[in-house]
Amino acid sequence: MKFRSGWNEREIVAVQLARMAEDCGLEAIALHPRTREQGYSGRADWSRIAEVKSAVRIPVIGNGDIVAPEDAVRMVDQTGCDAIMIGRAAASDPWIFRQIEQYLATGATTLLRAEPL
Repeated sequence: MKFRSGWNEREIVAVQLARMAEDCGLEAIALHPRTREQGYSGRADWSRIAEVKSAVRIPVIGNGDIVAPEDAVRMVDQTGCDAIMIGRAAASDPWIFRQIEQYLATGATTLLRAEPL
């Protein structure tokens, strides 16, 4: 299941929803750490991914603001998430998956990058 942090900054429900999903038997969850009210504006609050990861035993997939291989590594390092999900960045840079693979293998990427969204 993929979900957002909450409806707005006053109604953050990510941890509660993650626990509910786990209690219902879901085997993994993905969090996009923006609110519904934010849409795609502002920055994704990766600390919310870390909070969810600490609250459940099932795998947590982080999503939001990954536009370069370094972002993917930083998200995992900062949140402890089990995997990452890439959304809008893949539409403008479909090579990002190969770039991440190369970056993880070598610590650098020589593949071309598109301009960020």
